[in-house]
Amino acid sequence: MLKNIRFLKDPGYTYDLFYIFIHYFNREYVLANFSNFNTYAEDVRFSEKMLEEFPDIPEELRLFFHLDDNPLTVITEFYYKPYRNDFLKGTYSLAAIQNELMNYDQVVMNVLRHYFRNEPAETLQKCKESLPAANALIKNSSLDTRVKSALYSFLIDPIPVIQRLSHELMAKEFLLSKQYEKNSALMRSLQENFDFSDFAEKMKMDPLNSTDIDIYDEVVITFCYYHKNHLCTYFFNDAVLIVMGHDYIDTLQYLIDKKFTPKLNEFGTAVSEENRAAILQFLHEKGEASIKEVEQSLHLAGTNAYYHMNLMIRAELIKTRTSGKKILYSINHQYFRALIEVLKDYCGDAKEKP
Repeated sequence: MLKNIRFLKDPGYTYDLFYIFIHYFNREYVLANFSNFNTYAEDVRFSEKMLEEFPDIPEELRLFFHLDDNPLTVITEFYYKPYRNDFLKGTYSLAAIQNELMNYDQVVMNVLRHYFRNEPAETLQKCKESLPAANALIKNSSLDTRVKSALYSFLIDPIPVIQRLSHELMAKEFLLSKQYEKNSALMRSLQENFDFSDFAEKMKMDPLNSTDIDIYDEVVITFCYYHKNHLCTYFFNDAVLIVMGHDYIDTLQYLIDKKFTPKLNEFGTAVSEENRAAILQFLHEKGEASIKEVEQSLHLAGTNAYYHMNLMIRAELIKTRTSGKKILYSINHQYFRALIEVLKDYCGDAKEKP
């Protein structure tokens, strides 16, 4: 069946804009969770380049882009995901979001709903109207202290903060447009060289999220430049929208190759260095720990610890999760259970000779 394949600038472009802010406020989380570990060094360099290309962002805007136990930020939860029906129409854009941000009361409620999602609507409304009530809720929460500070300031006088958010989005969008112009040849080649048949087959092979996009009559593609490893699908009645970064081929291959069969050479490399063996033992005894705790307990420099931890993440010996402002590391027990099965092949079933 002949497919109707078309390419849109948005929502990929606007998502890329949001990603610049998300990356700025959550760099460690982004590198730990959004990297292709086959090209990790390149991802780190790309991250550093991004920080150089976009000037500092005011700390007070952290609350709109902070990642915690919730995988969504305020901006993606309320100003991206809910607009999925506008994606295919071509009506989603920064201009539409800026218009929504002018509804200041709704923005305040969205922020409260995001950070206090288990609180009833009446409590959130009271916090919106009463600073003492809001302060009590914030004080008793387990939120990151930086988010708490930003929330206090925001609720005292939210309008200037929302206006600053709008201004920063416009300022960064101007810079983003220049970078897209600079990399126009790359973005154009992504469209010209897109091979639907090959891509569809690879999507089916992803062991974590196999998807048959071949069943849809219409396939809509939108690319990101800065979120280079992004790959996300949105399904509609007869169409599928795919948002993906410019390294989507390597990203998809990485996901396909990431079948849970431990490779002995990778395992040997991961445990052959005494610091990494010590980190494994520490995590075994501790259960889980932040990178700061690893540094302090084993007397490792920050860059050293970060290097060793990410090497073991890449080999899948350890895994991560977020808790408030921290990224917590722990042993990937599933990996070691799979490793035992691999090692059993070398045991043999012959009786030991006397």
